[in-house]
Amino acid sequence: MSRIVTAFLEEHHELFLVWEWAVRHGVLRPQGVRLLHVDEHSDLDLPYPRCPMDFENSAENVSNFFREELTVSNWIWPLVYRGRLNNISWLFPRRRAEGHRDYVPPRRLFITTTGNRRTEVLTGLHRGRGSLKGRFDHDGWNPDYRTVWIEQLGADCRLDASGQWVLGICLDYFSCNTRAVANNWLFEITAEQRRSFEADDLHFLRLLPGPQVRTQHIEGRDYLVFGNPIEPEWDWRVLSEAQIAERLKAFQGFLERNQVAPELVVVSRSVKSGYTPAKQAAFIEEGVRDILASTFGARIEERAGSDFHE
Repeated sequence: MSRIVTAFLEEHHELFLVWEWAVRHGVLRPQGVRLLHVDEHSDLDLPYPRCPMDFENSAENVSNFFREELTVSNWIWPLVYRGRLNNISWLFPRRRAEGHRDYVPPRRLFITTTGNRRTEVLTGLHRGRGSLKGRFDHDGWNPDYRTVWIEQLGADCRLDASGQWVLGICLDYFSCNTRAVANNWLFEITAEQRRSFEADDLHFLRLLPGPQVRTQHIEGRDYLVFGNPIEPEWDWRVLSEAQIAERLKAFQGFLERNQVAPELVVVSRSVKSGYTPAKQAAFIEEGVRDILASTFGARIEERAGSDFHE
């Protein structure tokens, strides 16, 4: 029986690194792989890269692109653009059935770029190449576009499991902070930089989206402090251990019923980013490990995260 390369990593966008590694090492074919995306979030934000996304798959290129261009919410589209991925089955914990007002129908989307730099990314609903021809001919869109089929599934749904699969699991699928709750991240600065920041109400760091930034003086040293470690008193997405156990059981049933047979499994803890509740992460991870062992057994070949940073 073939091996299933498996990794437990910190954040979900590290799957981009692992995917490109798997292509280089023959674990995955270069194009047309399917992703089972087990996550509270779609991770389909558009990237705004400063370099073309069709770079050569070398360890250095991939590492640089990962470090400089990707976040936990935009890593999927570059894989689609590179042709690695043409089908996303998003296992979503609150998927609505057809007919419900919040039902998300399956659809085919396209991604392309515009301009000579090929860094301005465009996406939309794909209705056939003919519908895009005018854009290619007159609007400066580049014709090197890709498409991806996206469907949202619940744990009770059926899945066409044919083809080559990657199983990407984010632990926040099982319990999630609605607002990221992260420990204070400290970045040391000089006293002059601290005073300059405190005096400028419109400092660029105050204008960026994301966690609010503040300053702190600790033992004679000055820091910028990012993140908000304060947990809300109540969060409807944070489940009890009993509810987490039920969701784990349903997930295992989904894998077994649909006979999912991935070539690659990447589990992301998502504690650093603040989405998986830190107090529940170990409990959830243990449950996921048990499911993988029970479902795939001796085929699991776990690798350390450092293996993918060549």
